[in-house]
Amino acid sequence: MIPPEAEGQRLDRALALYVSGGLRARRRLCGEGLVLVDGRVAAAGLRVRAGQRLELAEGAGGEVVPPSEPAEAACAPDRPRLIVRGVALAALFKPAGLPTVHLAGSLRPALEDWLPRLLPQADGAAFAPCLLNRLDTGTSGLVVAALSAECAALWRQAEARGEVCKRYLAIAEGRRHAGERFCCTAALDMTRRRKSRILARQAPPERWTDVTVLAQLPPLGTTSRVLLGCRIARGARHQIRAHLASAGMPLVGDSLYGARDALPFCLHHARLVCAGVEADCLPAWFGTLPEPACTAAAAWLALPVDRCMA
Repeated sequence: MIPPEAEGQRLDRALALYVSGGLRARRRLCGEGLVLVDGRVAAAGLRVRAGQRLELAEGAGGEVVPPSEPAEAACAPDRPRLIVRGVALAALFKPAGLPTVHLAGSLRPALEDWLPRLLPQADGAAFAPCLLNRLDTGTSGLVVAALSAECAALWRQAEARGEVCKRYLAIAEGRRHAGERFCCTAALDMTRRRKSRILARQAPPERWTDVTVLAQLPPLGTTSRVLLGCRIARGARHQIRAHLASAGMPLVGDSLYGARDALPFCLHHARLVCAGVEADCLPAWFGTLPEPACTAAAAWLALPVDRCMA
C-alpha cells in the first residue's frame, strides 16, 4: 500500500520505498509496464494517493506478485478467464498488466501460462492450445486460442482475407464530435522494437484502423478526452496506438506515442467476430464512463444496453 507520507508523489519517486536502484531504473520499470497501481499499469508520472495498492511484476525486483490460482480467477474480473470455447477456437480474457506471451529475458507470468488451466486437454492429446493474437502488456481484452493445428491455419487465412473483425474501446486525448468517423490507412514500419513508425504509403485494407467517435468525455485535469471505437481486421504491432497518434489523438497515458499527461492507459479488445467464434467482454474501466458514453459503446459493439449498464 502507498503510505501517507508518499501522498501526491510521482510514482517513479514513490517506488524508491520498494525498489532499489536509481530514478532511471524505476522509470524503466514503469515504461515496461512492470508497475501496477490498483491493478492497472501505471505511468511513471502518475501522482499516487495514500492507500492505493502497488504491485510489482515478477522480475521487477521488490515485492513479487505471483499469478493467481484458477479458483480466484473464476470470480475476479481482473484475472485471466475463459470467455467462450467453440469447436475450433476459444476466446480468453487478458487483464491489463499481464503479457500475452513470455517476454525475452523476463521471468514474468504471462497469459500463455494459464492455457493448461483455462483450456484443459485430455491426457495424451496431440495438440496443445496455442494463442493466435497478442495484446500489448497494458492492453486488456480478448485473446484467441486455437484448439487444433488446422484451426490455427484457418484463422491465419481468415485474417489475411480481412474476415476477422476485432473491436476495441479506447480513451484518447482530444475533442471530437460524437458520431464522427475516420479511417487510418497508413502502413507501419515495425522494425524498431519500441515504437512503430508511420510510413508515407498506404497499408492493405486488412491493416487499416476504422475509428468511430462514441462520446466526448469529461476532461481529466487539463486533458480533454474522447471515447473511441476502433475496428481492425488483422492488426499490426501498436497499430491502434500509432494510427491514433498520427491523427492527433494519442491514447491517454501513452507517453510512447505522445500523450501529454500521466493518466491511466485505456485500450481494450472488447469484441471479436470470426467464423466459429463470437465473443465480447467489457473493460474494467467501463463502469467509470458517463451513462451516454456507455449507451453509445453498447450500440457500437452491438451489445444489449441493459447488459452494459449493469
